[in-house]
Amino acid sequence: MLPPEQAIGLILAGLSYDLSIRFRTMRFPILPYLYQPVFSRNYTTVLNPWRFWYLHQVRYLERCWLRDYRPERHPSP
Repeated sequence: MLPPEQAIGLILAGLSYDLSIRFRTMRFPILPYLYQPVFSRNYTTVLNPWRFWYLHQVRYLERCWLRDYRPERHPSP
């Protein structure tokens, strides 16, 4: 049986490893997260990384929908 300090340390190490894998797999937009305007009246700062990631994905999808579709044109020979 491990002492409580070691058991807690192992649990936290496993948890931090699990979170680091999740952040790597979801390709977190770290620079937009860090460069958020904090004291702006026009922008709501999102401090929760999971919520920021979700909102970032929604905004990205909205930007993709707003783009005009242009079919590829191949030069004629």
